[in-house]
Amino acid sequence: FFFFTCLLFKFNLHVIEIQVCAQMGLDALNTFLGTLARGADVHTMGYLKRSTNESVGPSASILRQSIPHLGIFMKESAVVSDESGSSGDEESVSSVDKTQACSKRSKFALTCNLIRALSSQKNPVVFFIDDLQWADPASLELVQQIAEDRDIHYRLCVICYRDDEALASQVPNMLKVVEGRGFSVQTIKLGPIERESANTLVSEALCLPPSLARNLSELVHSKTGGSALFVTNFLLTLSKDGLIRLNLSTRRLEYDLSKIRMTEIPPDVVKYLTIQMSKLYQNNAQVALKVAACFGTEFDLVTFKKAKVTGVALEQFLPTLSSSGFLSETSPGKFQWAHDQVRQAAYDLIPPQKRKMFHLLIGTRLLMYTPEEQLEECIFDIVPHMALGHEYLTSESQKCEVAELSLLAGKRAYRSLSYPSAVNYFNSGINMLPASCWERQYKLSLNLHDMAIKTAYCVGNFSQLCTLVSTVLSKGKTLEDKLDAHNSQVRYLNSTGQCEGAISQCLVVLEELGEKFPQDLTDEIEVEYMHVKGLLATRTSNDILQLPVMGDDRKLAAMEFLSLTQAACSNTRPQLGVLAIIRMVKMTLEWGLCDVSAFSFAAYGGFLVSPVNQDFEGSYQYGKIGLKVLDKFSCKGQNRLVARVYNMVFGTINVFREPYQASLDNLKDGYRDGCQSADLEYAYLCLQKHSVLQIHSGGSTLTKLEQELTSSAINAEKYGQTAALLSIVVWLSAVLEIKDDSSRENPYMTYLNCTEDALLQQQVSQKNLNFCHSLCNKQKFTCLLKGDLDGAIHYYNMSLKYPHSKWAQSTSTILGDFLDGIIAFTCAQKHQSDEAYWKNIGLKAIEHFQKLVESSEWNFSHKLYLLEAEHHALKGNDEAALQKYDLSITTARKHRHLQEEGFALERAGNYHLHKGRHGNALSKFSSAKECYERWGAHSVKNRMAAKCRELSY
Repeated sequence: FFFFTCLLFKFNLHVIEIQVCAQMGLDALNTFLGTLARGADVHTMGYLKRSTNESVGPSASILRQSIPHLGIFMKESAVVSDESGSSGDEESVSSVDKTQACSKRSKFALTCNLIRALSSQKNPVVFFIDDLQWADPASLELVQQIAEDRDIHYRLCVICYRDDEALASQVPNMLKVVEGRGFSVQTIKLGPIERESANTLVSEALCLPPSLARNLSELVHSKTGGSALFVTNFLLTLSKDGLIRLNLSTRRLEYDLSKIRMTEIPPDVVKYLTIQMSKLYQNNAQVALKVAACFGTEFDLVTFKKAKVTGVALEQFLPTLSSSGFLSETSPGKFQWAHDQVRQAAYDLIPPQKRKMFHLLIGTRLLMYTPEEQLEECIFDIVPHMALGHEYLTSESQKCEVAELSLLAGKRAYRSLSYPSAVNYFNSGINMLPASCWERQYKLSLNLHDMAIKTAYCVGNFSQLCTLVSTVLSKGKTLEDKLDAHNSQVRYLNSTGQCEGAISQCLVVLEELGEKFPQDLTDEIEVEYMHVKGLLATRTSNDILQLPVMGDDRKLAAMEFLSLTQAACSNTRPQLGVLAIIRMVKMTLEWGLCDVSAFSFAAYGGFLVSPVNQDFEGSYQYGKIGLKVLDKFSCKGQNRLVARVYNMVFGTINVFREPYQASLDNLKDGYRDGCQSADLEYAYLCLQKHSVLQIHSGGSTLTKLEQELTSSAINAEKYGQTAALLSIVVWLSAVLEIKDDSSRENPYMTYLNCTEDALLQQQVSQKNLNFCHSLCNKQKFTCLLKGDLDGAIHYYNMSLKYPHSKWAQSTSTILGDFLDGIIAFTCAQKHQSDEAYWKNIGLKAIEHFQKLVESSEWNFSHKLYLLEAEHHALKGNDEAALQKYDLSITTARKHRHLQEEGFALERAGNYHLHKGRHGNALSKFSSAKECYERWGAHSVKNRMAAKCRELSY
């Protein structure tokens, strides 16, 4: 079977005036799915259902509020009711915030998954996106994401926009970005129709030969400027005015050219249509026309009737408008304007100074005639009109009532994942509050500000977040009333790299909650660690999972802020972070389980892999407990802490037990789930670790890694995730250096507006020593791959100034220790006065990797073999060195570490060259070149090629 489908996105200028139109694309997709379901046969529906369930099955509930018709294509088990979150009260929003909230970005990603399922070779899809110049930033992002998704095949995007509108520049800017990322963009400029085309149109409309229609068509073209809409409506007017009439004797249409020439019309089609409408419709009919224009591009009869336009029978009036060509009835009771300029013409019937009052009148009537039980369902129809006319509200009670409605609309938008719309609703509600709101409307004021803070964080508007937080902290009456504001502020500080500020804020809140931290952390850690270790020793995994649910609100708040403290301390004050972890575990064991307990056990497992413990098996088991607790507190397959737990388990713990490659998909899931729960800082940390693991494992080509890191950097910068952005940019710069891609601007300047040296000094001043150490590791990595031993030695010595914390271990520290061993043995093999110094460093690296191999042979054995080969080479044990080099090469190949295989081949080639075995060296260098070429490391490949040429002569 083969069928062709077209999906229409239509944007509307009027929507921007009263609300964000980010939902419009999803509304179009919903209409498309409904049409598709009605027209598809049994075999086609079967195919669509299978592909849709495979694509979005587990996450269907995230999209169903925005795309109800999705339920037609989903299995019954995936169709989840969201009625529990529809009450609109604060408790329901809090619940949704913890389990079901989804960021705009993740929602759009799921939308792309859905489109991917609907398009195939047998089912190509065309996206016709009209009037994109009026799209808000969120909608523009959705369109860009659809256009850039490389996994959506058999789709064509046709984008229409007007380049003479004030907002038009955003569209070519977006298309330039899309084209810059390797997608084909074909531009077709459409202007007014030519005179010959106008003659054809007039000829066919009047059923006249082209020669007889030419005089009229040239006159019409000159008066209308060649606008097709203008031409057709002008011809209709001429017919109604009797200037084009049927001659019964000749049986053809004739026209009075002299009178038509004398007809005065405005040069603008909108003004022309407005004049014609004012002639055609008078009194109540004109009022109805104005009301219809206020509803926007589309409206339905049920909503229209609530506006209570007297003296007009809408059942007859609306079809009359349709027959006049102004409207079209898309389905029974649903109408759409024939063109946005037709709607604008009707809207212009309302004098500009009366438009806001007109909207307020419509909104008030919609509110009056909407049953209370339907209020939330219809809230988006009501509030935008009242918001436009809010300046005409005179009493405080009226303003507070509309503010309550704005809160209800914002909460519904928040639950339905439309964060930009939610921001607008909450801000609108805040702006309506009277000056004395905190004294006379405390709960309403607090709820509006709390929700506005949450959504400001979700969309990355941190300046507004800080302003709102300051207000809540100064006006809030109790600590409990201020906790949400404190939480959002700490998350903002964490994600933007202001760790000390985040730590200070957490410690203040924790002290008020009864959790005071001592000055001497070392002794306290030892005491509390031994106590918790003893408590855990008496409990099995099942015992922990059977703990009661934590019910004390202050303890629940303390758990939340302890987890935020750990996040803020990971790079700058790791000891404090360790104590926060221990206290979370202790509080769980003493007070019961909560959702944060999942993170506490995962973080405890992360603590166990640190150099001070190196308990890899215990760490692995507590990581599993963390995952089980996470599952226990998941709701409908979702949990707000997935990104935090996955970042720790799959980004830190499991790399010491399971193959690197096994963590990659889970880290990507962590990123997606972190976006869904608005846990953006951990979402982007998962994404950063996903990329870094691929660099370590050779699990992706450098070209693909560059694309992934670039996309991650763009979005991390866009959403203000500075902490993750720093590491992403560091490794993006490494990829570009290894690729030898000089066409790209320095990513440090692009995303951070500084040089790498300036970034290093900045982080030193902030005492972010772990980051500084990682940056040195990156430089050692690239220097060795480029054959720059002196550079590698320089960055080794620099890294000693920034020792990595003994309280944490990561893939960066593993890489650093390995590189240090390679550098050390290379220097020792020079047999100079510092040989013993370097040899000792190399032996420490071997000792470290021997312990790591006991835990994960897959990830570390090839590194250990290479270090041992270099040690044997230093000792002059040729046979053992060759054996270890071969083991390192074959093991790296077996375990799919492509770049490690190339590096081992290169080191083996260097050893053969040193021994004078040029043929063997040439063979190794040639194989290394092939590995580096497959990886995409062009600078290293070219260096290997140069060595091969030297040995060939």
